[in-house]
Amino acid sequence: MLTKIKNIKQLGAMVKYVRQSQSVDQETAGLLDQSGIEVVVDLPPVLSQKAIKRIENVFSDQ
Repeated sequence: MLTKIKNIKQLGAMVKYVRQSQSVDQETAGLLDQSGIEVVVDLPPVLSQKAIKRIENVFSDQ
């Protein structure tokens, strides 16, 4: 199923329902990938180099 998430509240609800359907509590699930959820973000085409660097740093910390 592919769906467009418009806000954090929708994302939280989706994760909650998936977790519940898998009979997994929040502490056990912990990460989205353990629930089988993949989040893809389509960034705007015009970003400053500073913004791009900050985004890259977020993902390099993981």
